[in-house]
Amino acid sequence: MAAAAVAEDGLNRIVRTCGWRQGAIKGAAQASLAAIRGQPRLTKAVFDGLSAAVASQSNALVEIALDTFNQLLAKNAVISVHDISIDSPTDLVTVDEVLSVVHPAIATANNTVKNHGLKVVLTAASSTTSRMHLDSVVVCVRTCFDVYARNDNAQNQAMASATLTQILTTMVDRYETFPVRPADEADVANVVRNLVDTVAIELGEESAPISSPPDMIQEVLTALRTILRLSMKRIVPYVDGPDVRQQTFAREMILLILRNAGPRFRSNPVVAEVLNEYLVGPFISHCVSPSARDFRLAVSVLGSIAESFSRTLPNGLALAVNHLMSVVLEGSLRQESHVLILLELLAYLSFRPQVLGDLFIPRASHPSAAKLFTSVLKMLQGAISSAVEQSSSSSSRAHPVIVQAVRALGLIAASLRKFIQSITTSPDAPLRRDSGVGIGLHLLPESSPPPPVTRQPASPGPLDQPVFVLNEGRALRSARTSIDLSTAKEGIATLLVNGWPPALAALGVATEHCALDAETWRRCIDSYREFVLLSMAMGAVVARTAFVQSLVNSTKLFAPATMVSGTTSSLTASHRYVIEIVLDLGLNHGRDLDESWEAVLQFLWNLERSPAIDRALMEHLQSVYLATPKLPQGAFIHYCVSICAISTQELALGGTQTIDRIAKIVILNLDRDVDTILQMWAIVRMHFVQACNQSPTKQAEKVINAVGTILDAAFSRQASAEVAKLQGQFVDVFVSIMGARHSSTLWHRVIACLAGLVPVHISSIQSAWHGILVVLTFASKEKQIETVMLILNMVSFLCRAHLTKLNNDELNELVTVLDVMAHCEFPLVQLHAVALMGFITDHVIRNVGEVGADHDALNNLILSVVRSLIMAIGSDLPVSPPTLNALREMLDVLAGAHGDVVWARIQDNTVVPYMNRILSTTVTAEQSASTSIVDEFSNVYTALVDGVTAVALELYPASSPFIPALLRFLQLAIQTPIQFASGAISCLKRVVDAPLTIADRNRAFGSVAELLETMLAAPPAVVPLGLVAQSMLTQLLTNPSTPLVVTDVQQVECLVEPVQAVLRVAVDLHDNPSDDHDLADLESVCVSALIRLCRAASTQWPDFATRTLVGVFDLCSEVRSEAASATVRLCRDQSVCLVLQAMLTAPSDFWAAFASDGAQRSETLVAYVLSDDERVRDCLRRVLASRVDATLSRRSSDAGVGPPVVHPAVVSVE
Repeated sequence: MAAAAVAEDGLNRIVRTCGWRQGAIKGAAQASLAAIRGQPRLTKAVFDGLSAAVASQSNALVEIALDTFNQLLAKNAVISVHDISIDSPTDLVTVDEVLSVVHPAIATANNTVKNHGLKVVLTAASSTTSRMHLDSVVVCVRTCFDVYARNDNAQNQAMASATLTQILTTMVDRYETFPVRPADEADVANVVRNLVDTVAIELGEESAPISSPPDMIQEVLTALRTILRLSMKRIVPYVDGPDVRQQTFAREMILLILRNAGPRFRSNPVVAEVLNEYLVGPFISHCVSPSARDFRLAVSVLGSIAESFSRTLPNGLALAVNHLMSVVLEGSLRQESHVLILLELLAYLSFRPQVLGDLFIPRASHPSAAKLFTSVLKMLQGAISSAVEQSSSSSSRAHPVIVQAVRALGLIAASLRKFIQSITTSPDAPLRRDSGVGIGLHLLPESSPPPPVTRQPASPGPLDQPVFVLNEGRALRSARTSIDLSTAKEGIATLLVNGWPPALAALGVATEHCALDAETWRRCIDSYREFVLLSMAMGAVVARTAFVQSLVNSTKLFAPATMVSGTTSSLTASHRYVIEIVLDLGLNHGRDLDESWEAVLQFLWNLERSPAIDRALMEHLQSVYLATPKLPQGAFIHYCVSICAISTQELALGGTQTIDRIAKIVILNLDRDVDTILQMWAIVRMHFVQACNQSPTKQAEKVINAVGTILDAAFSRQASAEVAKLQGQFVDVFVSIMGARHSSTLWHRVIACLAGLVPVHISSIQSAWHGILVVLTFASKEKQIETVMLILNMVSFLCRAHLTKLNNDELNELVTVLDVMAHCEFPLVQLHAVALMGFITDHVIRNVGEVGADHDALNNLILSVVRSLIMAIGSDLPVSPPTLNALREMLDVLAGAHGDVVWARIQDNTVVPYMNRILSTTVTAEQSASTSIVDEFSNVYTALVDGVTAVALELYPASSPFIPALLRFLQLAIQTPIQFASGAISCLKRVVDAPLTIADRNRAFGSVAELLETMLAAPPAVVPLGLVAQSMLTQLLTNPSTPLVVTDVQQVECLVEPVQAVLRVAVDLHDNPSDDHDLADLESVCVSALIRLCRAASTQWPDFATRTLVGVFDLCSEVRSEAASATVRLCRDQSVCLVLQAMLTAPSDFWAAFASDGAQRSETLVAYVLSDDERVRDCLRRVLASRVDATLSRRSSDAGVGPPVVHPAVVSVE
């Protein structure tokens, strides 16, 4: 039906309905009918007839007119004031004019007419083409309020409520969805809007709404302002009536607008300003109502504003919430119902982390947020304390206020923690104090929103459920924000500084009071847990520690005074609940416990000692200790400190289980970085040392075993390269333990531990050798044979299996160990130590010649080993088969040494005492009774002499400086009993037979002569030496490789002196009246050698040759014993022959020297004429003849005349 037809039908109905008294109205209607010309718009002519009917106050006429207006508005027949232009007809009627006529009529009409009027208002307000003026918006709102508040008819109230709801919903939706685009353009608009939002976030600004006609937002703002003014009226006294209904209806409509608002509405700064004015002033003044229903509605409005505008209105919301808390808890309206409603508001807000974060996290624009947080917690504390005073602790049900307050505490902590997590890059990573977070981070959406609850404004609703939620099916929005993180982080770190004490006190009182209410008590425990997690996220150390301690104490499972007295009762369901939470903290949140680990571990330790703990719980408990590798460095270090503190406490009670656990923890964390391992070990090492120093021996041994377990893992081949480099750090704990406490048992246990590890891991031990050897040095001073033998076995194994891999420092330390052991009081250990030092010496000598060897370091090491070896022989070594074996081992090493570096660096004053000390090893009287011992020692002694001689000769001529010491050594060796001296004599013969230099040969001859003179009193003993001398002289006479080519008279003298000494010995031997012996030819051999030396020196040094020959003549002419045997006499005659033959070729000045003693030598010479040996007489005749010829020749040359004169002696000889 066309608009004209609708108007015509309506006017006709008015004409028909008019009575005889309503002629004017009828005439106006008829005039309007006459003016209808098929116009599409409502004109003034037609409007006059309809408005006359509306003003007639006749319900029938008013109803017809309102129905006609409604149809015209529905058909867009009424022009909007926004559509009027210059070209528009002047007689058109606007929507505003229609509403100005309808509003008065509704106020005075009956209930049916009121409904029709509300329809007109609804159609006019919801029309998309015929827009109203802002004043008409106010008219529509007030019309609905008048019908609702001033009418007791429920149908009219419902109609008014529905009409205004529809009007406001249409306005808000129209504003949010303008401009209306086709479906294919909607996605593009969304993309553009999201792009604008993203750019705004990056710039740190609020996203700007897409432009829309100003009248749309003005419509919404006008309606909102009108409703806000209607809700502000102060009602005193507060009596249920139109004013109360109007205020209630206004608050419901405010809720409607807020819940239907979209992003444009929420981001519009004008809307925020309007609401801020309302919050700061009117709401605070008029929100409180004695009625719980109205107070709930006012609080619902506050909750909805906070949900939508928490980011832009934090200060206003803070003032409103503070006002509510002060009025409800301390003002005149201190009622339980109001307290519960306020707690519901806090619970409602707590389900929204973004809102709670905007209200509680301090920022540059909201510096008082921390104060609000503290105020809220204090309010909850006050509510709980007040409820506790009003209720009985023996009740099985907790007070509702306590229930809701505890619930609110837990929700606040959980929601605030989620907000803090949302501003980090990962939703599971808390904001740590050292977190480097940028600006403008994405805030993650809430993952678990509370279940939606249908709004029930007419009834209070159950107290244990929040009624301030979004419409059913609406999910929480994903929010983006720009945050001043520099301020926010500082605020987060300090947020609990003032807030945690009231929260802790509130939970403490509630937990104590609600012990009989299992559900509420469990909520208290959950709240404890949430505050622990919140303090972790905030980095609040003091708060976290306090909450953790209160949580573990809440069960009263253990005596709080000592915390070590075991369980006071069996494990109930409540106990197990707390245990599960504590275990969860240790397993899943240990990275943030830090200093709170001590309280957690203390609780678990007491729990472990409980007799009521079952196997499943024990396994779960053990998993906390196995989870330590997942902890970050900071938390793990705190964990180590805490577990060591628990161990100290356990050791005081005599327990050692935690010591073993610490060892396992160290092993589990050996895969960490080097810095963490070093920090961990520094803590554990200090604890181990203190435990060994202060605990009884049995417990200290447990500590040693724990260290051994750690070393077993560190030495293993499976250990990482970083751990291999730190092996020395782990071994050093033994040094600290032994340095802190001297205990034979403890030291023995340390050595036994190492003795069990070194052979197993010798190939994988890298950096620990120095530490191990230092430990052995410490322990080698011990006086227990068991400990010393363990050290000896370990060192012996090390020398034979790993010596080549030790560096110089480690070798030096090894020598130090052996040096200490060589001076211990156990002979067997002494000799083994000496043998091992010899072994090391051989090893070092072999390495000196290697390419790239550090010669200086090796030479110094050689000197160190040799000095230690020499000093080790200083004491008398008892003889026994084990000691002989050890000594033989040392001799084998010395005999097998090679390289000139050793003897080149050994001085005589060092070697001689060394040899003397070796030779001081004698067989005691008791030992000599055993023939096997004597024989074996003889063999060993012979091996010693032979080994030393072989080394010297093998290294010759580099060992030339050692020859004098070797000869003295052999002299001492030869003077031992005969069964030991024979080997030394053989070695001396090897020296004499060796191709020595003239000087060394002289020394050798001198040694032989000295020995012969020393041992002359013992003919049987001197025979072997005489044979050596004879062999030496024979070689001198016959060996072509040793020609007597001398260049210095001193060389000749050095040769002559020992030969003359041997000759004197030989002469003495010949005068011995004993039987014949093997040295019969010694005298003649000596004479031959001396004569040969005289001939060699006669050309250059005749004086020396003369003196030597004269001396030989004197020795051979000494008084002979008549008791000598025929063999001896024959040998003597042979010597005389040799001398006489030498005199034939003597230098010219020989006879002058010969006659220097007067006639004595001449008489002795002539006396040889009486010799029984023809050879002697023949030699004498030739000597005398040559002498006579020489004399005659000289005389004749001097005088020139006369025959030669013959000496009488010569005549007699002839």
